[in-house]
Amino acid sequence: MEPEDTIFQKKIPDVKKLLAYGFQEEEKDYLFETTLKHGSFQVKIRAYKKTNEVLAQVLDPLTGEEYLPIRLEAARGEFIYEVKEELRALLQDIADHCFTSLPFLLPQTNRIALLLKEKYQTPWDYPFSDDKDDACFRLPKREKWFALILRVPEKKIRPEGKENDIEVLNLKAEESEIPTLIQKKGIRTAYHMSHKNWISVILDDEVADEEILALVEKSKELVLRKAKNSPTGKKNWLVPANLDTYDIYREWQYTDDVYWWQSKNMEVGDAVYVYVSFPFHAILYRAVITETNLDFNEGRKEVAMHITDRYDPYFCTFRKVMKKYGVTAVRGPRYLPDALAEYLAKKEKE
Repeated sequence: MEPEDTIFQKKIPDVKKLLAYGFQEEEKDYLFETTLKHGSFQVKIRAYKKTNEVLAQVLDPLTGEEYLPIRLEAARGEFIYEVKEELRALLQDIADHCFTSLPFLLPQTNRIALLLKEKYQTPWDYPFSDDKDDACFRLPKREKWFALILRVPEKKIRPEGKENDIEVLNLKAEESEIPTLIQKKGIRTAYHMSHKNWISVILDDEVADEEILALVEKSKELVLRKAKNSPTGKKNWLVPANLDTYDIYREWQYTDDVYWWQSKNMEVGDAVYVYVSFPFHAILYRAVITETNLDFNEGRKEVAMHITDRYDPYFCTFRKVMKKYGVTAVRGPRYLPDALAEYLAKKEKE
């Protein structure tokens, strides 16, 4: 990746600061010219008005042509390295003094994120641990997200796309409406989520902000509706199991009808995904609650469950899968994130 691509990611120029730094305004861009100490190379740096893209050209003083060795990975040598580093330092200085950092890559992504933050009075968070490229908006007081910003290679969304990253907004939609929605320009079947219930909106201004906000509101309503499921039971629970306390791996080996401690709001028909800590650190079982409020000792209640699926220990591990879908810890019963439920559903259909 070129230094301009990394240094100026998620940044926009401040015109006043560009001009103060020495950039000259032209019809389509702002141009800065200087000379490098190493080799007296002339440097032209353009900040384009329409795209905010920054492009640097290093010109050979003898030929007037662009000095290409600094763009070639295979090019080696102390002199080339020093020229590269001087150019990088210059670009970094311009970024530090003339550009403002933004949370996301594309202008529409930043607008939409700020509009959603203001409308729903809730900040976005980063569901995939320290990865700041992806972000989500969640229902108040719940862990379920209704809007997920993902940064993806453009070619995975558009086969004819460029070799660069774009951002999409994953939203829940009515299953019956999805075939019509994905016919619209800028809307695709969901990236990395169920095509049955989710769509991806490309955030490059092909879809108007107002239309995106309407789709977000619909997504929020659908997720909220699911979160308030009736006793017909479609809530998805994630519960931890410790084999040192209760060796379910051995006890459940030859039976599908099992018992578990009852948590508040558990109802007949709810799905329970059982996460087994050491030595697996993975979800190993899916069961459906068949009875509730069964008496256990010391006044505790149990639920009866029927195991519907057993997963390979490597299929849904905490480190490689669960963290990716928004689970940062499993210390007690909690709701399973929608995206993780969709991932597991694929296995259940196989």
